[in-house]
Amino acid sequence: MNVSSAIRIAELAPERRFAIDEPPGIPRGIKTHDRRGDIVELYVKRGDLPFSGNMDWNLEQFQTKNVIGVARQHNGNWTVVGEVMLIRQMEATRLPTKPSEQDGRGDGEKPRS
Repeated sequence: MNVSSAIRIAELAPERRFAIDEPPGIPRGIKTHDRRGDIVELYVKRGDLPFSGNMDWNLEQFQTKNVIGVARQHNGNWTVVGEVMLIRQMEATRLPTKPSEQDGRGDGEKPRS
């Protein structure tokens, strides 16, 4: 699925400063948010877009690129699927730190009795 389809189907809204780069200046994806306000990052193949030291890519350049990974932040916790940047993989595997995360569900609700 390409970036344009993913944005449309999942009803995502790209951030004003949408580009995610892997230093130095290698475009890796776009940062969006969903209707709940969760951050959703869509990753493309490294090298699909040209290097830019100024990060001056436009959203149209990403539209036709295939999504190879997705990272989502909900209640401070990251979930990743596919190929994403190493920092997201590390954040997704950290131990829960918020009390609401201790129930193992990650939705912030207390377990039912």
